[in-house]
Amino acid sequence: MRERLRSAAVRAAGVAGAVLGVAVGLVHRVRRRPLHPAGVALTGTIRPLDPREASGPAWLDGVTGPMQVRARLSRGAGLPALLPDVLGVALQLHDGDATGRQIHLLFSSTGRSPVGRFLLLPRRRASGAFLSTLMPFRSEHGPVLLAVEASSSPELPADLVEAARVLESESWRLRLLQAAPRGAWRPVADVVLGRAPHDPVDSARRSDPVLFAPPGDTTYAWTRLLRGPSYRAARE
Repeated sequence: MRERLRSAAVRAAGVAGAVLGVAVGLVHRVRRRPLHPAGVALTGTIRPLDPREASGPAWLDGVTGPMQVRARLSRGAGLPALLPDVLGVALQLHDGDATGRQIHLLFSSTGRSPVGRFLLLPRRRASGAFLSTLMPFRSEHGPVLLAVEASSSPELPADLVEAARVLESESWRLRLLQAAPRGAWRPVADVVLGRAPHDPVDSARRSDPVLFAPPGDTTYAWTRLLRGPSYRAARE
């Protein structure tokens, strides 16, 4: 019975993913980035907490020192700053081995609760926001979600260009968290982001959590089927 339910869930994810892929492809015809069309390009570091509890994902537990990261803060639908929108934070890092493989982690504004962490929550400002991966990663301890919680300082304006100006002189601090799907959130690392004055506000870099998933068997088939078509459509 369990295997039947798992197979049905995978098939349903495949159907839903195909529909989402078509929708994203249609939007891609009218704008270069179908989702999160405008953003703020950032750079910074991820510093693991010491001491810390094992997070579950081996690739994350293996990070022992600070790592350089490229990031992007964005608004999901590209709505005017006066309106709430699903906020996104993309982190691009390397897994630290000799191959220099990239890892892309994408976070969207959600709630914190066992139910809310799976529900998108539009916000106007990124200050104090809570953003989760929505999709779990596979680990030897079972499924694990990641999240970032933004500090309330500095107060970032809802307008991305104005937020970029603030981040030229002040650092944006986030706490990287992990949890089982219904478990308590536990801190894993600190993330500090900023930007150099006079750099372009946005970047042409794309993030793809399917193509650049963490190394090893770290994602579930249903998450790849659900997300893969959309990201392929956005790349074409």
